[in-house]
Amino acid sequence: MKMENSEAITILKSLANGVDPFTNKELPKESPYENIKTTRALFFAISELEKVGKSKKFLKKPGQNKAGTLWTTGEETLLIADFEAGVSVKEISLKMERSVLGIHSRLFKLGKVNEKYPIYTPTNK
Repeated sequence: MKMENSEAITILKSLANGVDPFTNKELPKESPYENIKTTRALFFAISELEKVGKSKKFLKKPGQNKAGTLWTTGEETLLIADFEAGVSVKEISLKMERSVLGIHSRLFKLGKVNEKYPIYTPTNK
């Protein structure tokens, strides 16, 4: 079962503060969690997990709000129509709010292009 960052952070914070995260009871003084190096390591892990959580919010580039989301049948129909009408992949990507690579990958999956990952240059469609 996959654990979310927020849940992991909550558990680690409890341990770093010397508290059992499941019973809310104070951990014994002889516990390894009471060692200063363990506490520092836990706070370091918490800090890194918090950074990951913040960076995930900013992964999508402006204008690519749908990047990484599932394609609908309607979107695929529009994609094919635009591509067959000669609209450039770049223009389609802007219109559909997806990356150029995402557009091309979908065109490959739909059998409209032969290369899965072409090299784009400024003169390419």
